[in-house]
Amino acid sequence: DNRAVTNLTDASPPTSVTLSAAATVAEDAGTATITARLDQAATQTVTITLSTESSSTARAGEDYALPAAFVIARGGMEGTADLTLVDDDVVEANETVVLGATVEPALTVIGHTLTILDNDESPSLDVDGNGTVGLLTDGLLLVRYLIDIRGPALTNLAVANDAHEDRDTHQEIAAYLQGLVDGDVLDVDGNGTVGLLTDGLLIVRYLIDIRGPELTNLALPADAREDRNEPDEIAAYLDSLVPSQ
Repeated sequence: DNRAVTNLTDASPPTSVTLSAAATVAEDAGTATITARLDQAATQTVTITLSTESSSTARAGEDYALPAAFVIARGGMEGTADLTLVDDDVVEANETVVLGATVEPALTVIGHTLTILDNDESPSLDVDGNGTVGLLTDGLLLVRYLIDIRGPALTNLAVANDAHEDRDTHQEIAAYLQGLVDGDVLDVDGNGTVGLLTDGLLIVRYLIDIRGPELTNLALPADAREDRNEPDEIAAYLDSLVPSQ
């Protein structure tokens, strides 16, 4: 149809592409479909290469894998690709994938944030699993672990009498705490590392009910995550790690 070709040729090219997907996806879902939609029909083939922003808390290769580049054909409005999810057994906080893209020909990209919901046991500061978080039990176990105490000395006089049956030996406690480290749960300030005099100190202060500026005084590193560099943000994050009574 020559008229259809003429109309497409004369049409204005798209100026932007919008990425969309579900707001949340379970870690064990396998894939998450990402849709790229143009603001108007493509006047030539559009190639889209997905990328992620540095503000993402999920890690490429460990939590997800990006798809190969995909195209929107001339005359089309949208294309899709599947982001592959990694279902691990690490206890971790829910993580975000902040999506962007490189587009050829160049277009304005409107990104999307996808939250991956952890499907393992909910992360908690209740290290011994007795349903409560105590300074002289869970807090002491955390501090000992962060200063590399292992073996029986890790749990000596620090595990509650009513500890969960899966967390009443030093091996089980160490494995649980390592899971919290691997899942970035104990990285309270969100700077990518777990430190005794930063994250550890914040946890101890929190457990003895210190709040306000005193909670974070001299305990927040300069590279703390932008949404975890204020006392109320740190307190809210730690609140999320305390089991409901």
